[in-house]
Amino acid sequence: MRPGLYEKLITARLAAELEELQDRFTVTKGAVDEAIAPEVLARHLTKSLVRHLDSDEGPSRVNEILRALEDKDNELLPEDELAGLRSITDLGPDTAHRLS
Repeated sequence: MRPGLYEKLITARLAAELEELQDRFTVTKGAVDEAIAPEVLARHLTKSLVRHLDSDEGPSRVNEILRALEDKDNELLPEDELAGLRSITDLGPDTAHRLS
């Protein structure tokens, strides 16, 4: 790492790097502001998820995480195929008659 300003969460990897730098540089650490902590943690988790989610196992891994978080309503369906909503369009003027 080079001298500079950083906004990084301290991970095991970063802590090891910082340990090596402390004899040559002043390393300043500080608490993350509680008001932005959820966003900071989500950003950190997103980077890790992107590295670990491949297209074949991604949906099932996401669902495992959501189950661990007890967030069943956001589980992906179907789990074996990554599918996304493309559009919702009006059926036309006779929609009310056809839907009843």
